[in-house]
Amino acid sequence: MEKFVLAITRTCGSGGTTIGSMLAKEYQIGLYDRQLMSLASEDSGISEALFASADESVKNTLLYKVSKKVYNGELIPPESGNFTSDNNLFNYQAKILKEMALSDSYVVIGRAADFILQDNPNMISIHMHAEKEI
Repeated sequence: MEKFVLAITRTCGSGGTTIGSMLAKEYQIGLYDRQLMSLASEDSGISEALFASADESVKNTLLYKVSKKVYNGELIPPESGNFTSDNNLFNYQAKILKEMALSDSYVVIGRAADFILQDNPNMISIHMHAEKEI
């Protein structure tokens, strides 16, 4: 079977993480969300705490702003003053998603994966939405 990625975007309370967990279990593949920061930290040598800090402080704005410019392989080198910039932290996570898609099937929750992997013909984008309870 060819490798595939299920990229789940969701609104708060829609059950996207629950559905993602069920799909990962059904297909016996990995599930990634915040774990991606740990992988990016290992790859880059940048503290996982910096990834988490950037993720929390600009959760809504960073991914939408940066994801408009899809990662295409550029990383800021360690000797640069911008090595730990939000943009470079995002790029390291994008790098990990793209590399994993070459070798593994997986489910990813959020992380702008639908934008990052938009050119991957084996990426299935799923958007979960739930109406507010009345």
